[in-house]
Amino acid sequence: MTASLCYSQNTNTWPASGNVGIGTTNPLAPLDVSGNIILRNYQNVPGGGASILFTPFGDDYTHGPRIRSYLDYAAYNDSKARLILSSYWQGHKDELTIMDGKVGINTPFPSAALNVDPKGAGGIVVGNANTANGGHTSLILSISSAQDGYALIQGVKSSGSAHGTVSINPDGGNVGIGTSSPTAKLSVKGNIRAQEIKVDVANWPDYVFESDYTLKSLADVGDFIKMNKHLPGLPSAQDVEQEGINLGDMNARLLKKIEELTLHLIEKDKEIKVLQKEGAIHRNQQEQIDQLKEQMAELINRKR
Repeated sequence: MTASLCYSQNTNTWPASGNVGIGTTNPLAPLDVSGNIILRNYQNVPGGGASILFTPFGDDYTHGPRIRSYLDYAAYNDSKARLILSSYWQGHKDELTIMDGKVGINTPFPSAALNVDPKGAGGIVVGNANTANGGHTSLILSISSAQDGYALIQGVKSSGSAHGTVSINPDGGNVGIGTSSPTAKLSVKGNIRAQEIKVDVANWPDYVFESDYTLKSLADVGDFIKMNKHLPGLPSAQDVEQEGINLGDMNARLLKKIEELTLHLIEKDKEIKVLQKEGAIHRNQQEQIDQLKEQMAELINRKR
């Protein structure tokens, strides 16, 4: 049996009370469907489609959120259509677009699996960034509004501070900047500019000043340089070019060389002072000899 139902000027209600069930004899809502629903589109134009609207109150059906289809191209199995979800906030905003395996937020043409366009400054908040209401630590991913601006990642603490901690790969793995194959916890292909870098170093070489430390003589150092073309205890230019340097280790090695050089300078200073003292003695002796010579000369002249 086929039944035909129709309405005119939005004045008819069927049934007058109770629920309607399709595919079920026990409807739990004004319309309860057990199965699929097909909304057909007969507008073969770009943007054509069917929609579901939610009224904010009563019969004001055009001023509420909606879900609608959007036809891009109709060709049976090769058809292309997107799904758009929109709130109504002084107009429909079309915030969410789903198409071709991609999701767009504030963009009708998502270019990635998830494409968020804040329409200026803004971005994504993971968590509750409204610290005035408490909440938990949050993460903000955002961009500036300028065309040649910047992107930023910011942690926000729940305690009310605008600055939180961001941890990358806390359980392992490497991070690369300018490289897709990092070989260290942080690999940077390019320059680094910083106001301060702090490196943890063990075995700082103050042991050079211990009494039992054996200091190479300058002659031995000279022989090593002549043979190897670099200072003992430091890598060669070829080693640095191939392996790079460890800042903490290299600073310790350079300090060791400075301390050894300081010890050599102290020793040389002692030797110079001894020589200066001996020179003063020699000069005093020479003065005495010169005085004796003058006295001898005077005596000889008197006898004549």
